[in-house]
Amino acid sequence: MDHKSDMRLIRLFLVAGMSNKNRKRQNLTDKKRVDKKDRKNMPEYVKVVLRKENMESMQAIHYIAKRLKKMPKAFSFAGNKDKRGITTQNVTILRCNAEQLIRQQRTKDWLVNLKVGSFERVFKPLKLGDLAGNRFSVALRFINHDIPDAQIKN
Repeated sequence: MDHKSDMRLIRLFLVAGMSNKNRKRQNLTDKKRVDKKDRKNMPEYVKVVLRKENMESMQAIHYIAKRLKKMPKAFSFAGNKDKRGITTQNVTILRCNAEQLIRQQRTKDWLVNLKVGSFERVFKPLKLGDLAGNRFSVALRFINHDIPDAQIKN
């Protein structure tokens, strides 16, 4: 059996960036107007996973805030991460358009050592102290193999 016949392709469009004229031409529905009553039932925050390399948490948030034209106080996170190393952490963003963040991340001038993904709408922002725990790996380098184990434990 040919593998090409088993493959399915999915094509995604970012509809929010289209003009009304293009939406009508492609028979796509216009944006819904949301009533004030319905707005209370919708989550106001977008929770994302922020992966950064050799960058402080606040430095990364300031960079993303500038790209989204938002204030850094619209971002909240559970705790600071190390500057050195590759770290991931959850961040919530108030009234964020996830499609806009994806579009910004795909531009040529986006920082290579900063990635954002796993988008989810949530009702409450993260606060300091919401960490469930830390997991990390330690790399030991330049260890002398001639030293016996008993000497290392002391």
